Amino acid sequence: MKLHGPHKNLFRLFLLHNTQGTQAEFLFRTETQSEKLRWISALAMPREELDLLECRDSPQVQCLRAYKPRENDELALEKADVVMVTQQSSDGWLEGMRLSDGERGWFPVQQVEFISNAEVRAQNLKEAQRVKTAKLQLVQQQT
Repeated sequence: MKLHGPHKNLFRLFLLHNTQGTQAEFLFRTETQSEKLRWISALAMPREELDLLECRDSPQVQCLRAYKPRENDELALEKADVVMVTQQSSDGWLEGMRLSDGERGWFPVQQVEFISNAEVRAQNLKEAQRVKTAKLQLVQQQT
């Protein structure tokens, strides 16, 4: 549960069952919004796989220079990687999924530029879906 208002960067965590069999509630505070969003992402239920063709309105970015992750939840980037943005913090971090392989993670906005052309974004999604389908077919043929 995200909290808003004068107490920025606060969030509550509810655990449904603890050792006593009851609900436990914890309140956390982080220094930055990106830290809060990263904790929420890490603690959330696993996400369903995205249908790329339904993500036409999602922002995309292209990597301008390589980025080496410093934390486990960060995404390694190579120059020219295309990433679909799933979350954006107010302090300069983006969360996204690299279209070439579906890997997810956080990265600094300084490493990328937003792709403004809607046709280019649609083509990127079609190509990623084509590659994903081909990989699935290859796996099925090998089994």
